[in-house]
Amino acid sequence: MSNGDLIALSSAVVALVGVFASLIAVWLQARRQWLLNSANLVTSLVDRFSSSDWECRRVKFINLLSLPGDDPKRTLFGNYGFGVLGFYEHIGHLVRRGAVDLFMIHNKFAWEIVCYYQLMRSGADLLAEVRTRHKDNTQYMEFEWLSRAMAKKYKALGTEIYDDKGRVRWMDDFIREEAALGRDFHIRAIPELERPVW
Repeated sequence: MSNGDLIALSSAVVALVGVFASLIAVWLQARRQWLLNSANLVTSLVDRFSSSDWECRRVKFINLLSLPGDDPKRTLFGNYGFGVLGFYEHIGHLVRRGAVDLFMIHNKFAWEIVCYYQLMRSGADLLAEVRTRHKDNTQYMEFEWLSRAMAKKYKALGTEIYDDKGRVRWMDDFIREEAALGRDFHIRAIPELERPVW
C-alpha cells in the first residue's frame, strides 16, 4: 500500500467518523428537543387538570364512582366521566404514540390514574358497561393501557400499590382528596370570607 493509499484511507476513516459523530449529535439534539416538548406538554396537561373547571369535573366523577355498585345513577351514560376519562384516554394515546414521556406522566398523574381505573372496574364495572352497550372493546383502551403502565412503573420503582385485598393502598385518601377539590374556590368567591376578621 502506497503513501497515497494510506492518506486516502485515513481521510475516508476520518470522514466516516465525522459522519457518525454528526449523526449522534443530531440524535442527541432530537432526543433533547423531544424531552423539552414532552415537559411542556405535561405542564400544560397539569395546568388543565388542576384548573377550577377540571376540579369540578373531577369532583363530579369521584362522587359518581363513590356511589354503591347497584345504584342506577352509577353509570357513564349521560356523562362519560365528565371528561376525566377522555382526558386520560388522550394521555394514554400520547404516551403510546411516543409523543410524551411515560415517566413524566407517571410523575404527575399515576396516583390518580390507578385509583380512577380501579374505581371504574370495581362493583358494577363501568368500563365493561360502556363496551358492552356500544359493542366496542376499544372504548377507553388507551386509559386501560395507561393504568397498567402506571402500575408497572410503580412496581419497577419498588412501590407496592395494592394492599392484601387487591385495593390501591391510598384509595381512601384519593377519594377524600378528589371529593374535596374546589372547595377553596367557593370560599374565595364569597366576598365576606375574603376580608380578614379582626
